[in-house]
Amino acid sequence: MAHLLDVPAGKHGFIRVENGRFVNDAGPVRLHATNLTGPANVPTHQQADKLAARLARFGINCLRLHYFDEAYGNFMIDKAQGIIADDPTTQRNLDPRQVERQDYLIAALKRRGIYVDVNLHVARWWDERDGFTGKARRPGFDKGLDNFEPRMIELQKKYAPKLLTHVNPYTGLAYTDDPCVAVIEINNENVLFNQYHRGAIDRLPDPYAAEFRRQWNTWLRKKYASTAALRDSWKWVATPLHDEQMSEGEFDRPVSLDGRKWILALGMANTKVFTGFPRGRTIKLGEVTLEIGKTPLDWATVSLVSRRATGFGESGRPANILLAATGLMENQDMVIDQVNAREITLHDKWGTGTVLAEGIPATITLPADPAKTKCFALDPNGNRKNSVPVEKAEHGGSKITIGPAYETVWYEMDLQ
Repeated sequence: MAHLLDVPAGKHGFIRVENGRFVNDAGPVRLHATNLTGPANVPTHQQADKLAARLARFGINCLRLHYFDEAYGNFMIDKAQGIIADDPTTQRNLDPRQVERQDYLIAALKRRGIYVDVNLHVARWWDERDGFTGKARRPGFDKGLDNFEPRMIELQKKYAPKLLTHVNPYTGLAYTDDPCVAVIEINNENVLFNQYHRGAIDRLPDPYAAEFRRQWNTWLRKKYASTAALRDSWKWVATPLHDEQMSEGEFDRPVSLDGRKWILALGMANTKVFTGFPRGRTIKLGEVTLEIGKTPLDWATVSLVSRRATGFGESGRPANILLAATGLMENQDMVIDQVNAREITLHDKWGTGTVLAEGIPATITLPADPAKTKCFALDPNGNRKNSVPVEKAEHGGSKITIGPAYETVWYEMDLQ
């Protein structure tokens, strides 16, 4: 598909937004993008050329350059350096060798007609080298904090032009002048409100907590004439649900405000889906019924698809049904810490492969003759590995019980 890309990227000028769409001088632009993380942003020249050619063959015309402002590692690879210099005295300097590699990568992408989306702050986490104390008690990567901490803001303002205004030797252009740069993301996943909900603002050490209180109180004084006016404005008032709000997620019937945890249940002719909190529910999806047992998170997603669009046995026609039942998934040896009654965290305890998937205990009732119904547990390749018993349901139809013993999340039901 490389022949469909305009080369070089940016030949029709800078991408911009008009009437809610990306456009350039030639007209509307649609970006088909993927993502690089960590050391993938600083490949060798040979790797960069190979990657650009491969992406172009797939018709990819934009690449997001993500998480290169800090050494990156995870449960699969050791930490590898990004473009920030590995300096024992500061995190403010760029590493010329790593920047050169990224320059070459971007030039290779541009030659193939591939734009870039440059992420500025993702993971650089300031420490004592640059005068920032209390790292262990600050939000990870200073998320949210660097929205209001004055010195962090100033350092980010210095970093951005250092990266974006240097001239790429392989294109002869600074990134501020190169139309192959489609997007600049200033700060990744950095909403202050998220940190508030996680309790991270309450746990901030000084001087950051003191600075936050100072700015907050300044804003309050500016907005409200007096403490009495503030209290009157912020008093709690019971407000009924609006039309667009719901306590349940069922979209196929009027909303019932029973105060229970939400679900989404869809019962269409050839597709049945449940996702949500199943405790204490019998889930009716047309003629198909689900009863889901206890799970660690009190959560499950179960879907059934009639692969030949012949229903689920209602008409007596043959049908082949694929069922998927999923819940908690995690890496082996991953450790989840409970922060409080509502929150959990992984910290850096991601574990290693293999990925472990919870087996969902559930009973499925189909409107089908049990004598003509078979069920099989499937292996990861989709092959039948075990038979699952089919019983006659109390009020007619076929009753099939699945669970962890079958060591799978996929099942096939064959109705003759």
